[in-house]
Amino acid sequence: MTGPAMPPVGEDDLHAFVDGRLDPARRAAVAAWLERHPADAARLRGWQEDAAMLRAALAPVAEEPLPARLRVAGLAAARRRWAPVAARRIAASVMLLAIGAASGWWVARQEDAAVGPPMADALAAHRVYAGRGSGAVEIAAAEGVLAERVAAAVGWQVPVPDLSALGLRPLGARVLPTEDGLAAFVLYEGAGGERLSLFVRRSRRAGPAAPEVMDREAPLRAAVWFRDGFGHAVVGEGAPKAVLLRVAALSGG
Repeated sequence: MTGPAMPPVGEDDLHAFVDGRLDPARRAAVAAWLERHPADAARLRGWQEDAAMLRAALAPVAEEPLPARLRVAGLAAARRRWAPVAARRIAASVMLLAIGAASGWWVARQEDAAVGPPMADALAAHRVYAGRGSGAVEIAAAEGVLAERVAAAVGWQVPVPDLSALGLRPLGARVLPTEDGLAAFVLYEGAGGERLSLFVRRSRRAGPAAPEVMDREAPLRAAVWFRDGFGHAVVGEGAPKAVLLRVAALSGG
């Protein structure tokens, strides 16, 4: 007599496999799936390599004491300024600031065009977070206040355009550290499950002032532009050029 059938393997299973969060039976089922699906196995190896690089880069920082100015008093003041957001998110944002200043995100990846595409960290963020389920965002897309919450987290205004005319709704946002400070990652989803992200950060580099669509990291495609000391990217997997440029225009590009 056979036991109950295992549920099909999904994106959440693959991420949990990489993170070591599966029970032995489910892990064995996912491992068997990967043997039969080489494309998924290749994607997972890429995630594992990224995770290993990130752990290696941030290991020294994790052992450093948190500066006094970032301890309880600072967190309490931040909470008073940003009451709607849970204290753990404020603490996470402060830790991201410390980590970003010390080491940069994704191993301080070089963004020279000869090494990688402009706004390479925007592509990395989409690749890592857009495919996740409930863990894709940390700042909820509460009605009418997402832009305010993201701005409070990063310290500057972030465009959170209304993309309902394009069939996209905001899922929420994340704050990520970069070599130039904090970045805002805003994630949208369409009715068919397709996801598109907006990534904004301060930038010391020059680049196109008007949005340009780049697809050097296929299947990801991005509209990228730099203006007033900020780098912007709209990223989607196989997203039509017209959609990327429309979102860029609605985001101030």
